[in-house]
Amino acid sequence: GILCGAASVLAANIVFWLLGGAGARHDAMGVHEPLPDAGVKFLAFVDVLLCTLAVAASVSPVGSNRRDKLVKYLSMGIIVGVLENAQKWGIRVLALASQGDGQGEHPKPELPHASEGYDDA
Repeated sequence: GILCGAASVLAANIVFWLLGGAGARHDAMGVHEPLPDAGVKFLAFVDVLLCTLAVAASVSPVGSNRRDKLVKYLSMGIIVGVLENAQKWGIRVLALASQGDGQGEHPKPELPHASEGYDDA
């Protein structure tokens, strides 16, 4: 059920990291901005840990203390990641809101010219 789906999504994340997905990262402006190796290793470790919890919980008997604990740990790990990203998102929204003219309009970001900032060498 749901735990198998969670394990599948997390396994897909692990494959993404293993296949070099961190090197394909771009920022909001479209500028190539790969994740540092240390960050990739940490994120891959967290995904492996959470995937392991999801798989272990999915094969545990329904209603068992083991399954309940594993689901709680899995939920806490996912919620921490969501809250961490929500905080970063909120800070960005507040920063953009403070750049406006007070009338609800916000400046449009300048996109880099096709010849700027795309050095893939």
